Amino acid sequence: MFERFAKALDENMRENYEKGLHEGLEKGLQEGLYEGEKKVLKKQLLKKFGKKITPYIDNIDSLNIETIEYITENIFGINYEETVEILNRKKVEK
Repeated sequence: MFERFAKALDENMRENYEKGLHEGLEKGLQEGLYEGEKKVLKKQLLKKFGKKITPYIDNIDSLNIETIEYITENIFGINYEETVEILNRKKVEK
């Protein structure tokens, strides 16, 4: 009886470990992609607007992924004023 309990406990611990590992890897991957998108957007904005965007560039770090994707997807149509307005929003939702 004790052996079955120990075996069940061992299986449960293994399943929990695997689940935790999978969730950790998934979260790490998502965070890595988020950081990559921020880096690309910073480069795009510096290339498009030059040094005048520099005072606002660090604000990208406080934007959520949806806002970063919006700017990235509209990089050819978005103007400087709209970009600065978006970058000045203080959204910390990630």
